[in-house]
Amino acid sequence: MDQQIFNQSNHESINTSLEAATAPIYAGFWRRFLAMIIDGFITGILGIILSFIIGNDIILTISI
Repeated sequence: MDQQIFNQSNHESINTSLEAATAPIYAGFWRRFLAMIIDGFITGILGIILSFIIGNDIILTISI
């Protein structure tokens, strides 16, 4: 009977550790905010370059 209890606890601990290993770890608010700032900066630079290529037509640049 003791062996049966021991095996059950082993299986439960294995399942718990597998669930913890596969659970995604989400970034917090400040890390996501910084990523948004960086993305906006990169997108802005690409938009400026694109507007010079197209010929400063802001409507066409924004639509692309």
